[in-house]
Amino acid sequence: MASIAVPAVAQTQAPTITVIGPSLKDSEARLRACIARGCPPAEEIDAVLGHAEGQFVAGDYRGARETVRRGVSRNRKFAKTAPEPVADLLRADARIAGHLGFADKARQSMMASEGVLRGAFGETDARSIAGRIATADAWLSQRRFDAAMEGYRAAERLAGRAGNARLEGLALLRRASLDAQLSSARSGDGRPDSLRRLLERREPELAVFVNAARIVDARIQVAQGKTDAMEAIIAAARQDVGNEPLLLHMPVIVLDETGDRVVDKLAKRGAPPLTSAQTPLLKVATEGNWADFGFWVGPDGRVREAEMLRSGPKLSGEWPKLVVASLGGRRYAPTTAPADEPGFYRVERFTMTAPFTQETRSRIRVRSAERKLVRLDLTAPSQATASAN
Repeated sequence: MASIAVPAVAQTQAPTITVIGPSLKDSEARLRACIARGCPPAEEIDAVLGHAEGQFVAGDYRGARETVRRGVSRNRKFAKTAPEPVADLLRADARIAGHLGFADKARQSMMASEGVLRGAFGETDARSIAGRIATADAWLSQRRFDAAMEGYRAAERLAGRAGNARLEGLALLRRASLDAQLSSARSGDGRPDSLRRLLERREPELAVFVNAARIVDARIQVAQGKTDAMEAIIAAARQDVGNEPLLLHMPVIVLDETGDRVVDKLAKRGAPPLTSAQTPLLKVATEGNWADFGFWVGPDGRVREAEMLRSGPKLSGEWPKLVVASLGGRRYAPTTAPADEPGFYRVERFTMTAPFTQETRSRIRVRSAERKLVRLDLTAPSQATASAN
């Protein structure tokens, strides 16, 4: 949603983080001027998103959502004449709502975005299918597994009908990954039919998804004690220097009553529970409780120097330590760059939140006891390669 520029520096130096784009004052002035002169919907939506991005990066989530929501109110009527900008606006609303803990609103806005695209271009259009996958992702984030699975199946079916191999592969990969997780959770062998099917595909345009399926399969083998399986896949996944780093493995951050912790099955280790992280929810800020983390991805695919760069005004709890530990255990595809080059520098925003829920026999919305970490990549794609030039 938003971008961070990172200049090329030696790996031993702390990089300077620069937010790309105009100041909030300038972006607000641009938006006001656009509205005042009645600029076209696409131009206004661009100004809305530009200002909302700046507010979001600055930590003003409520302000960013209000900017977007007002933009939706003014421009929703243009869904037929400017469908893609309107869909982008609704998608932005979904992302911001997720960081605020409005899980239902996030899903509803994502579904509305998909509906705009489907109504304008038809259900077999690539944009509509991608929107359907994004909606299924929203269902998955709320642990509504059946709804997510149905969304992935529908997207796979529509992409196949349209002859869009890439979107068919993406939907099948999402399905296979979810199938694998559910199979493991239910003490099965962990290798579902959807995963087998994807591993057997040989079309060149599906190669990236087949490779990702091999990672899913390797995770299953690691869970069964075959730790060498992941190392073999990582070694075979080498990328060219100019490509964005491909994430292959990420230790899981678990937040529950048994003790917040990082679970890294690849390394056969888990960070010990942080007892101070088991703070009751009401004592942990659920707004303004965010932080940006920076880290290097070396040519070997390992993460170095993960650290918290800045934080929101209400940062509380020990969760940033878990994020740093999880980042440190990530594995990316190695690149062909020389070993002495710094590699990539990445910046990601993590927000600690809790979904809103409605009390029984009441219309009052309250925070649930379920804490949730929401992640967003802030790295500008064109600036991610710190070793360039």
